[in-house]
Amino acid sequence: MKKTRRTGKTGKAGKIGKTGRTGRVGISAFAAVRAIAAKLAAARLASATRAAMRPATAKPAAAKPALALAAPKLAAAKPASAKLAAARLALALAAALALAPILGACTPSGGTAPGASQPAGGGTFAAGASAGGDAASAASPGGADAGEAAAGDAGAPDGGEAAAKEIIFASEGETGSFDPAKNVGRTYWNIHVSCLEGLVMYAPDGELEYRAAESYEASADQTVWTFRLRADGKWSDGSDVVAEDFVNTIRRALNPASQSTYADMLFYIKGAQEMYQDGAPFDGVGVRAVDDRTLEFTLKAPCPYFLKLLFLPVYFPSKSGVATEENAAWDKDTDNYPTNGAYYIGEYAPGEYFAFYPNEYYRDRSKVKLSKQTYRFMDDMQARLAAYKTGELDV
Repeated sequence: MKKTRRTGKTGKAGKIGKTGRTGRVGISAFAAVRAIAAKLAAARLASATRAAMRPATAKPAAAKPALALAAPKLAAAKPASAKLAAARLALALAAALALAPILGACTPSGGTAPGASQPAGGGTFAAGASAGGDAASAASPGGADAGEAAAGDAGAPDGGEAAAKEIIFASEGETGSFDPAKNVGRTYWNIHVSCLEGLVMYAPDGELEYRAAESYEASADQTVWTFRLRADGKWSDGSDVVAEDFVNTIRRALNPASQSTYADMLFYIKGAQEMYQDGAPFDGVGVRAVDDRTLEFTLKAPCPYFLKLLFLPVYFPSKSGVATEENAAWDKDTDNYPTNGAYYIGEYAPGEYFAFYPNEYYRDRSKVKLSKQTYRFMDDMQARLAAYKTGELDV
């Protein structure tokens, strides 16, 4: 019997409840829920990371549709830097999971459950469902009824136009780049969750599911991971998402001039650290596009939590030929920022706001809930409260 090591998990992340007659989420309630979600996510990731790195006795996989890390009889080394890396990974994923209960109401959870038969060493994920229901009801102004209407009507069938439904968010002051290969700040994570899709992503309930990838397989020693991309993956300009787009982000992030926030999270890949720190050529880095739909990673040592790393910006795609070192300002140009997620960046006013609109080429276009998401940069909490009371903000 094949044995698989599994990470423990806690219950589903709490969803935002509605308050008052308008059904809007209060500023203090929003902050409290976000803090609780972040703590739950951090605890979950810390537990998962400890389990993945601990040389424990393997147990048979339970017969349920959850993520299988495919690490049988694996005793991972625990270098001194591993604890720091695990902590940084936990913080990044905690931030993302803290946004999930809210942004889940705006972005469809588009993964599909893999078939019953998987390639040897492959993974199994929970089925992806549309992120509607309670989350949509909670985040929609007007309460449960309005939320249900948004979930049912906003995404017209057959890729039709979304209903005129907008949510206006307060966002902390603008920080960092919008480029996943560079120095990203808090602002970027809104783009990361709504506008971009990695190979696998977290659903609002905290489980991993397929997104840009449709399957993967890992070698017996857990050092070679091969991902098969979806055939229907599209950029918002209508072009195909290809394996080279993922390589493009990694190549640029490993250039020290990029000042990438998460470049060191690529050091699990063979040759990545040598390129970033010693100037070795990219030819020696263990990532390659086998063909347009096949992406292969070669790690320098087994990493049982490699799938979790794939949620970090440096593992996300950026379109080849557009996101280049020569075109350094591409990420702030709304006419030149293709996205492969449910939304694209349609408006950006530096220091004021940015806005997302539905990506008409997104594979699950009919499930997209909103016609617009607007994020206003507001650091002052009193100003936020005043804007909320006057109806200028929804969240």
